[in-house]
Order: sequence, then C-alpha cells, then structure tokens
Amino acid sequence: MADDITGMYEVLAALKAVISSAAPDKRDALAQAMDGYAEHFPEEFFWATGGQSPLLLHHLMTEIDVSCHPDDAESKPPRRKGRSHVGASPMRYFSRGLE
Repeated sequence: MADDITGMYEVLAALKAVISSAAPDKRDALAQAMDGYAEHFPEEFFWATGGQSPLLLHHLMTEIDVSCHPDDAESKPPRRKGRSHVGASPMRYFSRGLE
C-alpha cells in the first residue's frame, strides 16, 4: 500500500520534469514571471520561499524558481537583490532516485 502514496516529493519531481522539458521560450516566460513577482511583491515571494512558509509552498516556489532558470539550477538558485533562497532546490537532494 505504501507504494500507492503520492507525496510532496513525487509532486515536486513531476513539476520539475514538466518545467525542465518545456520549450526554452516557455521556461523563459516562467522565469520572467517569477522574477517579476519577486521584484514587485518581494515580501510575499521571500516569505513563500523562506523558512517560515508552509513546507509544500516553500518547496513548490523554490522548485519552480530554480527549474525555470536552467543555467543556475545545478549550482545555486537565482540571486535576487537583497535576498536569496536559503539552500538550493529541494529536488537536488531527493530526486536522485526519482529520475
């Protein structure tokens, strides 16, 4: 029965796969949207990607943000003026066995 459970990391792996396989122009559009959201609503963005947010929200926001910036994804998350994510994408730690 335990194999039937779809948890947070399965959702994140699926999200990563969709974003990573999207056409570069679609990833760029998502990256621009995430960058714009971070710029125009920094309190909400950094709360959602920070340690005080609910765990799933933090992981979802961070995975979306890192996956749509493929050049930065393996080394570190995108840097934003004045703040940055603490750590890298959650899937960098858990996806090794999922892909």
